[in-house]
Amino acid sequence: MTIGNALFAQLTIARFNRVDEDIAAVQSRIAEGTNDPRASADPGRAAQLSAGREQQMRLAAFLSNADAAANRLSLTDSTLAAMSDVMRQVRQMALEAANTGTASTAREIHANQLNQYRSSLIALGNSRDSSGFPLFSGLSGTTPFSESAGTVRYTGDAGQVQVQVSESLRLPNGLSGDAALMNVPTANGRQSVFGMIDDLLASLTTLADTVATAGFMGTARLDLPSGAGAVATAVTLTGPAGSAAVVLPPAQDRPGGVVDAINARTAETGVSATLDPDSGAIVLAAAGQVTLSGLETDGGPAVLATLTPLQGDGAPLRLRAGRLDDGAILGRMAAAIDHLAERRGAVGAVAAEVDRQSTRLNTRKLTVDQAIAGLTDLDLAAASTRLAALMTQQQAAMQTYSMITRKTLFDFIG
Repeated sequence: MTIGNALFAQLTIARFNRVDEDIAAVQSRIAEGTNDPRASADPGRAAQLSAGREQQMRLAAFLSNADAAANRLSLTDSTLAAMSDVMRQVRQMALEAANTGTASTAREIHANQLNQYRSSLIALGNSRDSSGFPLFSGLSGTTPFSESAGTVRYTGDAGQVQVQVSESLRLPNGLSGDAALMNVPTANGRQSVFGMIDDLLASLTTLADTVATAGFMGTARLDLPSGAGAVATAVTLTGPAGSAAVVLPPAQDRPGGVVDAINARTAETGVSATLDPDSGAIVLAAAGQVTLSGLETDGGPAVLATLTPLQGDGAPLRLRAGRLDDGAILGRMAAAIDHLAERRGAVGAVAAEVDRQSTRLNTRKLTVDQAIAGLTDLDLAAASTRLAALMTQQQAAMQTYSMITRKTLFDFIG
């Protein structure tokens, strides 16, 4: 086939344009320092790069979760520490009240302080994280603690928010208020810290003139609350022969049932009971010292019994529940402080695991970043060699074209 000058020039210019485009592309890659991003340039590298970037995004999400969990756990820990400080102050007040005679004005001051401490605990329990989500509401997201008619209630749930920090690991990022403040294990069963404060308040105010333990010599009259609200009452009766736990029956069985219950343990205690034929009152008698303590009931009145010695001055002694004994209150306060310390330890253990996972995730992310860099970063030496070759090719082609186009028909028939 014969090629004319016009077609030759057209084909040559097209070739020059392609070389110019190749040179420009290599120069652009050198300026950016990256390989050609098109999948058509290297399908295998493009597939590896896609998988690497997907892994990179997944690790970034895990790291974001871990950072958020670490911040939330840190805030939870500091809030639990503040709660512990409040409970230590409450226990110090209980200790002072137990070891010293407290005047009515001092009791009023203590009551005001205790109410302030309770308000502080409610405020701490309603703390929120940086996103505005309550720290101690569980999964509900509602304001967890509220006070109504002098009683603090928990309106959250017992769930725990968990976050994904790796493909196979989810970790809790907080603590429910139920576990933190409402279920403290004590010698008297589980109780809330607010119930403990209420007990201390009662012992300093409405029950200030009552005792948790009462004793007498010889004989005494025992009066128990009666009426529809009365329930069975447990009491530890200690007499000359020893001690025994006696369950006193509900109101509808008193006083005869009470006499029978006490006399059923006379061999163990040395204490007997009779009914005064004139007044119908219960009379306790023993050949020595008798002590009533540890009164407990599931409900009923605040004052569970009145004991009036029939010898000596005969001043009546009003008995409150054994759980309101100074020693029992102090014991529960100590249990609350220990409980909060345990909760802090549990939160700290999770925070430490979050830190370990963050370290692993950062290591993995660095590896993936390096792999992606290896796929995207340009081999500068190879690109420079390629650019030099293209430029040499361009110059040679231009010189050849120039030499050919300068010849005429006379040069060939010469």
